[in-house]
Amino acid sequence: MAASPALATLRRQTTGAAALAALGEAVIHAQTELGQVALDEPVAMAQQAFRRFAAEVVAPCAEAIHRENLTVPESLLQPMREMGVFGLSIPEQYGGSAVDGRDDTLLMITVTEALSEASLAAAGSLITRPEILARALMTGGTPEQKQHWLPQLAAGQPLCAIAITEPDYGSDVASLALKGSRTTGGWLVNGAKTWCTFAGKAGVLMVVTRTHPDRSLGHKGLSILLVEKPSYDGHEFRFEQPGGGSLTGRAIPTIGYRGMHSFDLAFENFFVPDANVLGGEASLGKGFYYT
Repeated sequence: MAASPALATLRRQTTGAAALAALGEAVIHAQTELGQVALDEPVAMAQQAFRRFAAEVVAPCAEAIHRENLTVPESLLQPMREMGVFGLSIPEQYGGSAVDGRDDTLLMITVTEALSEASLAAAGSLITRPEILARALMTGGTPEQKQHWLPQLAAGQPLCAIAITEPDYGSDVASLALKGSRTTGGWLVNGAKTWCTFAGKAGVLMVVTRTHPDRSLGHKGLSILLVEKPSYDGHEFRFEQPGGGSLTGRAIPTIGYRGMHSFDLAFENFFVPDANVLGGEASLGKGFYYT
């Protein structure tokens, strides 16, 4: 891109919405010194299909989502489910499209890039959340958890979000403080997370939690809890459990990332059953290695 005179001119002239749009188009179509990545036929066909989808379905509503700060609508989510977007890296045996035993990372990246040409926040970034959780489940999940969760993630029902970052520690994972305390049949979670993208709409959160009381253990005291919740539209939610626990969320104003919304989350005595500890009892303290 540095060698393109047209792109250099656009950079100097970027003073308004029209110029920004033109710059974006130039970036997408510019040839870089690295050249084009060689794609095999199935990946190239997927790229073409999702570029068409991005242009015909995503682009017409992306501007309204951004300008009006809307949540990604079902009119986008359902066709993406039907196209198999959420199961690109999940093996076929669990309802995904990855040929069993094959790493389809390139396909996931290619589709993400194609959708992001129309909108990162309304389409492209949707893929990364189930990608992270699916890989954690495939690496450390119990057989029962894989059978239960992977087909649902592949179908996009429920959608998911990843809760790692915290207000006081950022993404310094070894220092995370959100606390899980043992109780009958499970765990009580207390503390805060931040920058949890798509937490409102998601029906399950992958929450990195400190389950060992000795904080000096650092990353060795962390586990992954799968937190189930209703799906909410809008910028705020509060979910109260029958036993008194609660989870509240508030969207953070984020330039360029409207649609999915990133959330501040607050857990108060929120109950998570033992069955939702990723990997079960044997994986307590191993959550760091699955993220």
